[in-house]
Amino acid sequence: MFAHRPHPDAGPQLRRLTVSSQFSMRKTLGLAGSVACSSLLGWMGSRYGFMTSFMLGMVGSGLGLYGGRRLADHLEG
Repeated sequence: MFAHRPHPDAGPQLRRLTVSSQFSMRKTLGLAGSVACSSLLGWMGSRYGFMTSFMLGMVGSGLGLYGGRRLADHLEG
């Protein structure tokens, strides 16, 4: 019905949205990496027992989180 027109002083708000989307990408890629690595290492460790699977899954979670956030930083700029 009505077209949205940004307020003339909306400049800082637009910049905040951009910063927010960068944090959102870091969180999303961190979560995706964490789930993928945790699942992979947990599956590999399940051959040797439940606790090995659990421990490797925890290590994979940390590695995936680190890798996903580094990837987001690399893609950011």
